[in-house]
Amino acid sequence: PLTPPEVQIKSRVYDYYNEDICDARAKVFESCIESAHTLKGTKDAFAAVKVTALGNPKLLERVSTAIVEIRNLFNKFDVDNTGLISKEAFKKQYETYFSGGMDVDEAFNMINADNDDSIDYVEWSNCLTIEEIHKLTTFCKSQGPLAAATLTEEERELLLVMRQRMYKIVDLADKYNVKLMIDAEHTYFQPAIDYFTHILMKKYNKDRALIFGTYQMYLTDSHGRLLDDIS
Repeated sequence: PLTPPEVQIKSRVYDYYNEDICDARAKVFESCIESAHTLKGTKDAFAAVKVTALGNPKLLERVSTAIVEIRNLFNKFDVDNTGLISKEAFKKQYETYFSGGMDVDEAFNMINADNDDSIDYVEWSNCLTIEEIHKLTTFCKSQGPLAAATLTEEERELLLVMRQRMYKIVDLADKYNVKLMIDAEHTYFQPAIDYFTHILMKKYNKDRALIFGTYQMYLTDSHGRLLDDIS
């Protein structure tokens, strides 16, 4: 039987009031890290961070939508459904959806980081980031879901401030060697949370594991996301 609503445990989502409140919440996380560091007998101290506390949840939703649409664009370019985009397919699809802007060959080479004859999703997502995708959607032939999901200049500025809060928190955790777990939250935030987690992992998980992501493995797409992240 289903759990009655009155006894269900619900995930906390922080309400957004203003940026000053987000700064204050960041200070709380910093205090938790300092407390974890001072615990006696704790060799591997952990602290948890909820990304929804550090910015506007509506912005996180927008970021999540943009990430999903960037993935959907990859799927449109992957005409053979192989997980790889050939140069021929890239050229055909680029000319289908975009007009003007960067030369097609130049665009392919920019994304194709390993300089082979195809683009995989890791290369795609590393190049076409939510901070930079507006440079591409400017040249969309029609205003579809990707163009609608592209962040505005104001949203990109707020996103940068959110990232700076995260960096400050993780810098403190790095200083005190306190491991951080980035909590999974509601599914409509999760692509954005995963995105931030990957950025932090790339920056800080070089000499040791400091940043840990979380996966809600009861969700049907979790296994695929886990495999993508391992790649």
